[in-house]
Amino acid sequence: MLLSSSLPTALVAVLLALSTCVSAVKQTHPEIREKHDIKIDYKFPDNELLIFPSGKTGKVKFTLTNLSKEKITVFKVTTTYTKPKDFTKKVSLSPSMDLSFTLVPNKPITYNHVFATDIEAQKANLQIAFDCDDFHGSDDPYRIIAMNTPVEVIFSDSLFDLKSTTLFGLVSYLFYTVFFYKDTSKIVKTKKPRPAPSPSQSKSDLSTELDPEWISGHTLQKDTKVSTPKIKKRK
Repeated sequence: MLLSSSLPTALVAVLLALSTCVSAVKQTHPEIREKHDIKIDYKFPDNELLIFPSGKTGKVKFTLTNLSKEKITVFKVTTTYTKPKDFTKKVSLSPSMDLSFTLVPNKPITYNHVFATDIEAQKANLQIAFDCDDFHGSDDPYRIIAMNTPVEVIFSDSLFDLKSTTLFGLVSYLFYTVFFYKDTSKIVKTKKPRPAPSPSQSKSDLSTELDPEWISGHTLQKDTKVSTPKIKKRK
């Protein structure tokens, strides 16, 4: 009788322990929610090429906007490196970092996330996820994938060579534009004005340029008659 009476109590204790474990697992690894009410925009302000040195850190700037009518709490962020073409195959999983900010409806919040490039030199996919919960705690916590972006992690020496090559190219271009390049499209050719002839030169040029062949015979005969004097005959 004592065993039968204590059995229900033991079952209740086991069920309570199981429910506690399940809730703890949900709290640690929330389910991924593909459809959610958070609009996410991001950019890499310091590295647009998405090439990061191994063993260093990078930064990504997020803008989160709550499109629902209720407040949403963001309490954790996780950084994961996966295979470029298979997001399920993890290359490296960084420890999750606790957060504590609330998304008010239709009011964007900016969050700067610093992640570690703690993997070997390779091409991988950078995945960053946020763990969220309703402000009143009515639903279970859930996880949203904020970004899946292909990146390249290289050795620090390779990055130094890349920076050196880029810097050399910029310096060479500036040197060429300053000392050698000339924009010929903006050069306007100016004509030198010819000096006007003086009046004496104009008359002399006109007299020397006259050609007798262009003067009519009538004009020449008239000039001859005028120039020869008349001789009277004696009776």
